[in-house]
Amino acid sequence: MNKKTFYLVVSIQALFLAGMILLNQSILWCGQEVILKTEPIDPYSLFSGEYVSLRYEVSHIPLDKVQHPDLNDITRAAEYYTRGSRVFVQMEKRGEEWQTVKISKKRKDMKGNLYMAARVEWITNWAEGRKTVIPQMTVDYGIESYYTPEGTARNYERVEMRGLKVKVAVDSWGRSKIIELIPPDK
Repeated sequence: MNKKTFYLVVSIQALFLAGMILLNQSILWCGQEVILKTEPIDPYSLFSGEYVSLRYEVSHIPLDKVQHPDLNDITRAAEYYTRGSRVFVQMEKRGEEWQTVKISKKRKDMKGNLYMAARVEWITNWAEGRKTVIPQMTVDYGIESYYTPEGTARNYERVEMRGLKVKVAVDSWGRSKIIELIPPDK
């Protein structure tokens, strides 16, 4: 391998890595900030260290409370929205937090509104321990883990932290990244 080929290969690899970093960082630079309500849990990863596992209120979607532009019969939602399928969840600001108002498999149904891309985790006809006719959906936005400095994750699992909120950046493609955790006293 001659010198020019070697430098070309190394340059392409470096540009690829820089592009990946810039693509992810662009969410934070250009994305709109939203505040989401959450409940923290404190697990530990041997390889990644301490992190806070987050469950969002907007992850649990009662399908009778949101619009479905591409679904006519809500009782058939479990057949239409299958586990692992990609969905787009439109959000609207209500007070300080953002709430779910529409869900669709098609990005074009969001029509310029703020939305987050998600994956369907599961759909159930159970709510508060009772069987219901209207299904509930749980989705994963890809922002359910927040890595913290060693020794600080336990601060987020305390009972007083139940009002914890998360500031998230959402770009125009529905990709999201956590900016910061907001303790309940702020």
